[in-house]
Amino acid sequence: MEKISRVPDVFQRRSATFLLWLFLGALLAAGLGIAVFERYIAEKRSTKTDSESLIVRSITESDHVIGEISAPVQVVVYADLSCPYCKRFFESTLPRLQAVYGDTIVVAFRHLPLAQHKRSRLEANAAECIASLEGNDAFWRYVRKIYEQPDYEQGLAIPKLVSLADGDGESRAHMTTCIESGEHDARVRTDMLEAAVAGMSVTPSIVLKSATRALIVKGDYYSQLDTGIEYLLGDSI
Repeated sequence: MEKISRVPDVFQRRSATFLLWLFLGALLAAGLGIAVFERYIAEKRSTKTDSESLIVRSITESDHVIGEISAPVQVVVYADLSCPYCKRFFESTLPRLQAVYGDTIVVAFRHLPLAQHKRSRLEANAAECIASLEGNDAFWRYVRKIYEQPDYEQGLAIPKLVSLADGDGESRAHMTTCIESGEHDARVRTDMLEAAVAGMSVTPSIVLKSATRALIVKGDYYSQLDTGIEYLLGDSI
């Protein structure tokens, strides 16, 4: 019997075709794998952005808010209760913004007591005590009362802070205990640390946030806030 000395051409062609298809299949699989991986990374980043948000955490039910949390633009105000510029923001600038933008913005108050205001951290704790005892609306009434005091820039002592609280003697006794114990200082400290990490060291410092972008305005500047909100509203459409 004659031995075959070489592989017939037909087998070589089939082998080459098979190898070509195998190579193309490998490329396709690699491409699909990369696409799936990139989609996974994008989804992870999207989830991280939604949960941890931009610059600072998004407004939630645990915040002291004015407006609906579902509003397209969040106005997160880091403020000091002994700060005259914060007083001006809440009494003048904020009403102007609300008149223009209505329910498209939601506002949250977070604490940034400055070191030069010796009692501002105590005042922040007092405001948190009011919130825990009487709720969100009482918190905002209390903030307004503090800013209405002629000596608020020097800081208010505990007896004065207690006297500003609504309610009877029993509720004021609870208020005194709450302030003196520093029951809510951890929350105040969290706000302060968050502001520090974001590079905010003046009051008011205001973070404007949409679902995908965030801006910081350091100070009570209506024109910057107005422009920033308008930009974020356009971006959210």
